[in-house]
Order: sequence, then structure tokens, then C-alpha cells
Amino acid sequence: MERVATAALEVFGATYHDLTKKDRTEPLASVRGLVGAVLYVDMKISRDDVAAFLHRNPTLVTVYGQNHADRMITDRRYQKSYHALKSKLEEK
Repeated sequence: MERVATAALEVFGATYHDLTKKDRTEPLASVRGLVGAVLYVDMKISRDDVAAFLHRNPTLVTVYGQNHADRMITDRRYQKSYHALKSKLEEK
């Protein structure tokens, strides 16, 4: 999980503190959701573990996962961000 947080810092400039604080503004909220989706959907980390890592309610992690598929189809900016994060993870 720390690897994904480090990649988020390198790609988006979002620190682990940024990902865990209560700020709901954009683009931070989208970056947090993207990190949660990568951890939960792609890396198959448990919902409770992702929630604890991001200091969020486990139900919200489920929402990240549910929204991920739709946003990959409908949101070009989210798609680009996802591919940038995945590319950075593949470098490591």
C-alpha cells in the first residue's frame, strides 16, 4: 500500500497526509478515490485494510470500487490519471 501512496506522491504530488486528511475538494478527492480503487480493485487488498490505510469508512472503499468501472468509461481525466498511476507502479 505504501508503494501506491509513493506513486501518488510522484504522479500527483499528493502526500500520504493529503490522502488521509478530511479534505473533500478536487482534485484531491479524485486522487484519493483513484488510490482506493487501485488498492481495492486492482491489487485485491481487503476493503477494511484499504479503509484503515486511507482513514476512511469501509463503505466508502466499496464506493471507490463501484465508481471505478464507470469513471474509466466516462471520465477521460480519471482514465489518464489511472494510467499514469499504474505506469508509475510498473516502474518500481
